[in-house]
Amino acid sequence: MKKLLCISLVLALTTLLFLVGCNNEENPPPTPSTFSYVVDIKTDTGKILQNVTVEFLDENGEFLDYKTTDENGRVAVENLEKEAKTALLSDVPKGYQYSESYTLGGTNTEILLTTQLINESHENVRYQLGDIMHDFTVTDQNGNTLTLSQILEDKEMVMLNFWYTTCSFCVKEFPDMNKVYDQHSQKAGFIGLNSVNNQVSINNFIANFDTVYNKYNNTEASPIDVPDLTLPLAIDNQGIENAFGFSSNPATVVIDRYGVISFIHEGALSESQLESLFAFFTSEDYTHTELSGVSQIPGSN
Repeated sequence: MKKLLCISLVLALTTLLFLVGCNNEENPPPTPSTFSYVVDIKTDTGKILQNVTVEFLDENGEFLDYKTTDENGRVAVENLEKEAKTALLSDVPKGYQYSESYTLGGTNTEILLTTQLINESHENVRYQLGDIMHDFTVTDQNGNTLTLSQILEDKEMVMLNFWYTTCSFCVKEFPDMNKVYDQHSQKAGFIGLNSVNNQVSINNFIANFDTVYNKYNNTEASPIDVPDLTLPLAIDNQGIENAFGFSSNPATVVIDRYGVISFIHEGALSESQLESLFAFFTSEDYTHTELSGVSQIPGSN
């Protein structure tokens, strides 16, 4: 009797499960009548990109809607009649890499854009703090080819210094710059760019740097012995200085590890300021930072 009862219970439970399964097949969960999505555009520098256009497409690639990123780098669309499957980006600032399309990961999707030096001419460019730098190649006084993108593959920053041979403040700044750069050259790159003189003038300047330095320091009667000038110096034959619009020299620019112009300064820098710049931008815990003046250089005095 007990055996028959157990068999009956098993059969009843099996039947119940079958009926529930059939009922679920006949009545699947309701499909939402409308669809909503949020897309956040992030960058490897942490910079927020506004006004990037995001288009939403269905599974057949048909356009559904579009929005532009707000002050938080976000777009949100609501009440779409069809389910969106992919997103297309446009109006992305130059220097940020992005794909042709992105698969939406549900209702919330995060898209990460990474920086890359811009491979275009400097002509008709006017740089500002926070811009991504254009790539360039020059040749230094020793015949070495210096390409910005290649330097940044191995270094954490590149300092650009704009100068000319008869600029007294440039001459006076060089010994400190040479000294500090030597101490940080394993992690930092340097390119001195001259848009005024030719290569012969630069080589002659380097060969006679002691004499030139004492002339501009009024110490010719009792000459100061300064170390040889070994900074990589090159002709600015691509209009890089013009793109910054400097009104005087020396001028110094720092390109950080992301290829972003992160410091711009007209005028000579002290040894302390130079040391702090190199130390800050090559530090292991560095996060992208834009310094708008010497007063913002961490650790300088």
